[in-house]
Amino acid sequence: MMPTLERPIAAADAERIRGGARRLLLAAPITLTLLACCLAAFAVPELAVAMQWDREAMADGQWWRLVTGHLTHWDADHLFWDAAVFVVLGWIAERRSRRRFLACLAASCLAIPAGIWLFEPAITTYRGLSGLDTALFTLLATELLPEGIRRGRQVGPWDRLAGVMPAALLLGLIAKIAYEYATGQTLFVNSAASGFTPVPLAHLIGAVVGFVLAAAGKLAAHAAFKTLTGADDSRILRGPSSRFPSSSRLRDVRSCDGSRRWLHASAVGGRCLCRRRRGW
Repeated sequence: MMPTLERPIAAADAERIRGGARRLLLAAPITLTLLACCLAAFAVPELAVAMQWDREAMADGQWWRLVTGHLTHWDADHLFWDAAVFVVLGWIAERRSRRRFLACLAASCLAIPAGIWLFEPAITTYRGLSGLDTALFTLLATELLPEGIRRGRQVGPWDRLAGVMPAALLLGLIAKIAYEYATGQTLFVNSAASGFTPVPLAHLIGAVVGFVLAAAGKLAAHAAFKTLTGADDSRILRGPSSRFPSSSRLRDVRSCDGSRRWLHASAVGGRCLCRRRRGW
């Protein structure tokens, strides 16, 4: 009987694998598509040359290089670090809010090459995802900062650790950019062995873009909450005694900034009972 069971079990395992791969692709399709473009550009050197940020070529009207230059890399080490960080950060950011993820990519895709064009006239060619990585990193860390502050006020040691983590990540990013400006070297990629000059300005611009978008999203969500409920969400999150509108309006508020992670507040007997949603 055992040989007759091996085939159905193998088929079931294969179906689970296919289902997992399908869910994997649907969870962050934009991130995986951009990763595939990076791999394709690296596999075909002529394509990478046609896509890279090139000052002379753009002066002749090849403006698509403003965007496609981010998808090209100088060597395998450069590609590995940029792509690995992008997949992790892009996966998280796209699942949290695809609208803010796209806004961050679009703004940094344009701001970084424009900044290099204006403030780094000696640079003639540029490649790499690191500027976009920095923008996504700052976006996520800044979005989590208010939640970290709230968790840091709790008693548990893990809550305190989670409370300081977003601020520590942002301070680490500032230190990394300062190190790059001071030494002219990157922290992870061996730029000397790869034969390219680091451009810390790209990381600085990416950090500014990510911070501005995250702060603007938080302010917009706060304003929308006050408009719909007439209440201050900071008071609601601390949980004083208060009465709130119906749960249907709270669902609208929770999604008003496009985020899939929000805080749910319910009123029981006039007292606010706040609880975090899973996955925040």
